Amino acid sequence: MDVNAIFYCKNDSKEVKEIQIAAVDNLKRIIVLKNQDLSSNKNENPYLVTNFMETKTTWHPIEKIAGSGSGY
Repeated sequence: MDVNAIFYCKNDSKEVKEIQIAAVDNLKRIIVLKNQDLSSNKNENPYLVTNFMETKTTWHPIEKIAGSGSGY
């Protein structure tokens, strides 16, 4: 349950289906690249990671304290 995503690089549709069924329990992301060799030089780039990146927004409230007009 601690794994957030799975990156699968083979061309076995039966295994892909099993991975998808197992990943449903906590909504894992599954990225399938068929017949990819991750150890080859053409795959050594930072762009393979972008499928796993998340962007989160943090909201910082602005509040008036005790009517003095100061905020933080």
